[in-house]
Amino acid sequence: MKNRRARLWARLKSRRGESLGEVLISVLISAVGLVMLGSMIVAATSMILISKDKMEAYYNEQANLALHISPDNPDGVTLTVRDGDTQIGTVQVLSYGAEGPNGARVVAYSIPQEEEPAPEETEPEPAPDEEGGDSP
Repeated sequence: MKNRRARLWARLKSRRGESLGEVLISVLISAVGLVMLGSMIVAATSMILISKDKMEAYYNEQANLALHISPDNPDGVTLTVRDGDTQIGTVQVLSYGAEGPNGARVVAYSIPQEEEPAPEETEPEPAPDEEGGDSP
């Protein structure tokens, strides 16, 4: 233990410089850290811009919807729900009732249900013979 402590103390008091290998490794670690920091900043900026564009589109569509729904329009507005270029479905948006004291309106959303085809009726299969053989 004493020998170990003496070596550590001697190393700390030493006036010798660091080796070239130690310097190169420390510079490499610092460079990798800076590159990672730069890539994190670029990724964060990209995510912020994408979310900003999506939020602007959402607010614009919400404002557009508010302009088209009113108690005077009993048919409401039919919205098409899309995922990219693929149409997922439609939503019927209706507004009814009078405006409240603060200008609020009651808005109802409904998703039209597609009619499912009635199941085809089939004749029940005959029950198997209890004896295990075919009857004549």
